[in-house]
Amino acid sequence: MQLFPPAISFGHLTLDTPMPSQSSSISSTSSGYPISGDELIAEWRTQGGVDSEDPLMNMFEFARRKLYIRDGCVPSRRASIDSSSVTSSVPDVIRQVAEELKKEKSETVSSFIREWIDVSDDPHGVIFDTASSGGVGSTSPISSSSMPRSSLSGITPMKDTMMLESLTRWETDFLALSSSELLGRSIKIFDLWGFFGGTVSDSSSSGIDLPQALPVIKSREKFGSFLKQISKNYKSTNPYHNFHHAHSVLAIVANLIRNCVPDFYSPLEEFGILVAAVCHDVGHRGLNSDFYIKTRHELAIQYNDISVLENMHCSLSFEILLRSGVTADWSEEEYTIFRKFFIQSVLATDMKQHFELTGKLGDMVLAGGVPAIPELVSPEDKRIIYCSIVHAADLANPTMPTKACYNWAVRVVDEMYAQGKLEEKSGFTVAPFMRHPPTDTVEFAKLQLSFLGFIVSPLWKAMAAIWPNALDDRIRQLEKNNKFWENLRDQNVDREQLNN
Repeated sequence: MQLFPPAISFGHLTLDTPMPSQSSSISSTSSGYPISGDELIAEWRTQGGVDSEDPLMNMFEFARRKLYIRDGCVPSRRASIDSSSVTSSVPDVIRQVAEELKKEKSETVSSFIREWIDVSDDPHGVIFDTASSGGVGSTSPISSSSMPRSSLSGITPMKDTMMLESLTRWETDFLALSSSELLGRSIKIFDLWGFFGGTVSDSSSSGIDLPQALPVIKSREKFGSFLKQISKNYKSTNPYHNFHHAHSVLAIVANLIRNCVPDFYSPLEEFGILVAAVCHDVGHRGLNSDFYIKTRHELAIQYNDISVLENMHCSLSFEILLRSGVTADWSEEEYTIFRKFFIQSVLATDMKQHFELTGKLGDMVLAGGVPAIPELVSPEDKRIIYCSIVHAADLANPTMPTKACYNWAVRVVDEMYAQGKLEEKSGFTVAPFMRHPPTDTVEFAKLQLSFLGFIVSPLWKAMAAIWPNALDDRIRQLEKNNKFWENLRDQNVDREQLNN
């Protein structure tokens, strides 16, 4: 009997799962828990695990709880992990997707997914090394590892909390909002979070001599001016990469932080993550990084073909930020921590990072999830979590109500099709997934199904396996949307689905 299932699956893919190295030899502790895999199984048997409805999953959960206790953790407040919904290690994810693509008859689908399949051999996005540069694992007195606090806990009136929940609802029709509404709601999210007007006090039980307050933005006006400039640098004529998208990512990241990891990061770190969310596509001109690389554009030359757009978004954001004076009164250390969290968050939106983040989330699930006590989460896992939150928010359209999912998808394909026409006019070979407008219903639906099946579903199911109470409803919505695309592909669409 293995402690963990031999294979896990997501969508239509099944991945081989390596056996955990610790599964056959569990260290003895003073609490008297089993010292070997055999003794662990014996205890499981005596508790009736063999006779359960699903012995394999029962064994998985039993082992997970014992490992938590052995390591001094407490099980997090979440439902049972469904191991069939997550991925394994990064090489396995890429290998399995590549194998499935060999069976895929659609050239459009294959070209779409293969854009990101080479991540294992690619240095994309590696700007800061956490261990050496003082990222999440920094010994800084205001790093996340030393001063976590519950977002809004004890500092925000109930009415403000309710208003924040309203501003970050998944069901919001972001596309229906005007530019002024988007800007106003964005500023309000930061305001209600508690970043304006003084300092937010924090204390630590670590025994280290820590400062008792963290900086927030003292000038609401300066920050408002900064966000206004950011919004102006989003191109409103882009069908997709515009400020509507930026605001939706901000709202969803805020939702995920509050409902999944409210205790993991300090106010300064949360500020960096949230500002990154609203800035993550600033300056986008509706063309992907590959376009700049193949045309030998000055941006590709400047950033050495590595995360071209993401590096540009970071650079432009900080140009605007420094001119605004928002961070003028911060210490060098405070600015450095904010900058690192910002940059790592934005770089995580590079699709070249997708399989790495998805695979590492899957590894977390197979290891038993994320401890409920933030201090017991490793610095690297904390980095993976906030990078995954920003990346998942950037890919959240398929988890929205069907009408919103459809409308966002039309805009994405419109933008890709426009790039394809530009490349064709310039004499470049056009990728198959850029050759079809959204009015080509069958190809449009096939592309969305592949996006959900190969990309979105593995990531979001891994997230939901870690935080089911917060995200199970998103997985149900994703499955509804998948059914909608299947019906559209088969020319059997019930338009009423667009209202769900």
